[in-house]
Amino acid sequence: LAEIGHEVVFFSAVGPVSEDLLKSKVKNVICIGQKDILFNPNKIDAILSGTYNWRAINGLKKLFKEWVPDVAHIHGITKALSWAAINIIYKQKIPIVFTLHDYGLLCPNLGAHNFKTDKSCDFYKPGCEIKCLMTNCDKRSYLHKLWRWIRFYFSMHILKANKKISG
Repeated sequence: LAEIGHEVVFFSAVGPVSEDLLKSKVKNVICIGQKDILFNPNKIDAILSGTYNWRAINGLKKLFKEWVPDVAHIHGITKALSWAAINIIYKQKIPIVFTLHDYGLLCPNLGAHNFKTDKSCDFYKPGCEIKCLMTNCDKRSYLHKLWRWIRFYFSMHILKANKKISG
C-alpha cells in the first residue's frame, strides 16, 4: 500500500524489524521490543501480556493520538499483541481487516485439532465449551491449554474481539 501512495504505519510488539521494511515507503515503523510470549523467560509476564498486552495497548493509544489510519490490518496477534489490540482499534472506529493463519477465532489451541490424539476437534462449536475445557489437546501441556482457554474465553466472550473484525 505504501508503494502506491497510501500512508502506512507498521506497528509490532516483537522485533527485529526487517531492513527492507525500514527502507520501504512505510511512513513509520514502531516496534515496542517485546518478546514473543513463547520465548519470554518471565512466564507471568508472558501469561499477562498474552492475555491483555498493556504495553501494546499503550503504544497503540499513543500512535492514535498522533495518527489515525483509515483501516487497520492485523497480521499475527496471538504471540505478542494480544486480542486486546482489536479492542482498542475498534474503539477508535477504525475498520479492521484480519489475516488468519490459524483457527484462533474459533479454538483456544488455535488449531481445531487435538494434538494429543492427532485428530481434528469439534469442541470449538457452540455448546461444547466445557468439553473443550476438559480436553487435554494442547501440544505442550494441559496447564498451557487452561491458559489458552482462559485467554480465548476472555478475548471472545468478554472483549468480543471476534465481533469487532470487519473482514
